[in-house]
Amino acid sequence: MTRHFPEAVPAFDEGAYLASNPDVSASVRRGEYSSGLEHFFAYGAFEGRPGIRRDASSQLEIFLAQASALPLPPPHLRRRAHGDDDLPDFEAVGRRIAFNLHHTLQPDFKFDVHQRVLDFGVGCGRVLRYFQLFLKNASFYGCDIDQEAVAWCQQELHSIGSFFPCGDLPPLPFPAGSFDLVYAVSVFTHLPEAMQLDWLAELSRLLRPGGRAIFTTHGPQLYTGRSKRASRRLHEMGFLYTTGGRTPSLPGYYRTVYHSHDYIRACWGRFFRIEKIIPRGIGGHQDLVLCLGSG
Repeated sequence: MTRHFPEAVPAFDEGAYLASNPDVSASVRRGEYSSGLEHFFAYGAFEGRPGIRRDASSQLEIFLAQASALPLPPPHLRRRAHGDDDLPDFEAVGRRIAFNLHHTLQPDFKFDVHQRVLDFGVGCGRVLRYFQLFLKNASFYGCDIDQEAVAWCQQELHSIGSFFPCGDLPPLPFPAGSFDLVYAVSVFTHLPEAMQLDWLAELSRLLRPGGRAIFTTHGPQLYTGRSKRASRRLHEMGFLYTTGGRTPSLPGYYRTVYHSHDYIRACWGRFFRIEKIIPRGIGGHQDLVLCLGSG
């Protein structure tokens, strides 16, 4: 029988870990991590931290063994997805986001049955290489506008999923209700509003009734621009699409976007039932939006 996380690392002692690592304990109190276990999973087990039993680290290593055996993307693809090509941080952030997704879906999502999962904006598999460990019986699909990244996934990650390029606009090549879970990490943080609405409608079509969707956004608190006009628009409209800064090798429309929670509930609520919004719920940075398919 497949063992699922966190049962796969039963030796982890939350209290001992926090007591031995005051900086992590302070971060948990500030809401930067949901728990010591989240920090342990992403960073602590690989940093020689105190307060970790040797068997806990060994059990985590066994749990991560399949992901550890997968090829890693080349530096330029890591840079495109991650902002730089730092390999340890690329892996740590991928582990942490996978943990966040798993943590958010508990206890309602059934991890021990066959599910169909779509990673919308898979890039070079930064998240999927780890998230697939939590759903051993699932069938994974990944799509992206970055055809080079998709081609790399097709060649190197075919053992864990099926990958295909997508266009700037819908549709995707699946019938309605094809997926039990759809997630998009750092996608709707970059698209213009009309394009977002088109894709939200398409992903709503693809999600089965009662299925789950997880999307990430930049909350208003992350906006640090000096434009009073832009700040006012974000405050009044709840949506801000900035025009500065481009990601090399990605389309010109791929910029930086901010959403208020009221905007998400009112606008995205036309496509999904918004179950909850967790400020900084992904990687301690982007907001996490958990949705329910309405059919």
